Amino acid sequence: MTGTIAVVAPGGQLSTGAPVPDGATAVVANITAVAPTDIGFVSARPGGVVGEPTTSSINVSSPGGVWPNAVTVQVGDNGAINLYYFGPTPGSTTHLLVDIVGYYVETAAGPPGPAGPQGPAGEPDTGHTRHIVDSAGKVGLFTSLAIGADGNPIVSYYDNDNGDLKVAACDSPTCAATTITSLDTTGSVGAQSSIAIGADGNPIISYYDLSNGDLKVAACTDQTCTAADITPLDVTGNVGAYTSIAIRADGRPIISYYDLSNGDLKVAACTNPACTSADITPLDVTGSVGHHTSLAIGADGNPIIAYNDFDNGDLKVAACDDQDCTAATITPLDTTGKVGYDTSLAIGANGHPIISYHDATNSDVKVAACNNPKCTSAAITPLDTTGSVGYYTSLAIGTNGHPIVSYYYANSGALKVAACGTPTCTSATITTLDTAGTAGWHTSIAIGINGHPVISHHDNANGDLRVVACGNSTCHNY
Repeated sequence: MTGTIAVVAPGGQLSTGAPVPDGATAVVANITAVAPTDIGFVSARPGGVVGEPTTSSINVSSPGGVWPNAVTVQVGDNGAINLYYFGPTPGSTTHLLVDIVGYYVETAAGPPGPAGPQGPAGEPDTGHTRHIVDSAGKVGLFTSLAIGADGNPIVSYYDNDNGDLKVAACDSPTCAATTITSLDTTGSVGAQSSIAIGADGNPIISYYDLSNGDLKVAACTDQTCTAADITPLDVTGNVGAYTSIAIRADGRPIISYYDLSNGDLKVAACTNPACTSADITPLDVTGSVGHHTSLAIGADGNPIIAYNDFDNGDLKVAACDDQDCTAATITPLDTTGKVGYDTSLAIGANGHPIISYHDATNSDVKVAACNNPKCTSAAITPLDTTGSVGYYTSLAIGTNGHPIVSYYYANSGALKVAACGTPTCTSATITTLDTAGTAGWHTSIAIGINGHPVISHHDNANGDLRVVACGNSTCHNY
């Protein structure tokens, strides 16, 4: 069954006892699904939004139990947020507990910024903002960006000069200032990192240790990741390239990566939220497979992975049969030419995966919109075919349920963005967003607290880490 529950924000009580003011534009809440009768999901979204949800806030992968998550959600025009519950079996139910722990307010000059217990008011928004975040040497390679529990972007990346894993924790939603930490400095580490926000609200990062050929994990000990507990997770052979990390409904991370020694796609299912140990599965061992992995948690609570089959030049998808991904349904999804590089996978508004990737044969950016949750087939669209495009793709689902894709345009050395016109991305509005130096390498996109995309990328000409905070939901120029 499906159901929507209105939760009025103004006049509600924070866990600290302070009221949410009438001017609140978003709330931070701990939401818990208790004793669900079936698998399913809960979506938190602004009040007044109708139709199928665009995001899953809590994935329930088995009946019973307690399924918590921390979310930040905009308040609707009616002064409410809505909790949407879906269970596939008629009559399925769940109890929902909601603790509002913070809120955002809007200043006269601009968009929502954290207030009350979350921090000072936000800064004005006069359009797209572009910031050089780190320029200390050649930095900013292999960026991965997430929106932290404080509503601000946080970026993991590689310092090429020093061989370090670094983290830039933005001090505002537009990343006008940052706290930068060299998190792992032992040998040459930090390539091909992937960052997610853990169940405790702290970031957790998977990455490749080039010196030792290991898969490593850094579990941050605070929200801005000024320190971390570091674990070499897989040390058998030369492993850990092309990592991608996501958090399962039980709070434990799961990581996809490439085993260079054996040419395999592997998965590490962490046994605890800090990922100090993991159950490791070679998932696809047919030829040289597992380059350019991208992992997300599907609507059924199980991971699903997009990756490149290097031997055949195919885009492949592994839909895991369980939450630990000990086995999977594997599908060659696009086999036309040399495709499947720089993949990025997200779960669409219909619960089906959608994937952006680079077509190396035609130098295009392509999108595969899966026809079912297991992605055994897909509708494939060449999204941008003008010049040499589509390197370093990253995809997120916008607040309207449409994907938005960031990528590199090689002809002019620019960062481009394609804002899809439909949920399956059969068309797009394309914008050249940043042309400084050779912008647009190693892009990573996420949707900010105000519903506008935020993109980290590397300026290869100047060796800088840059962040663009879009001034609207499509990143289109205005």
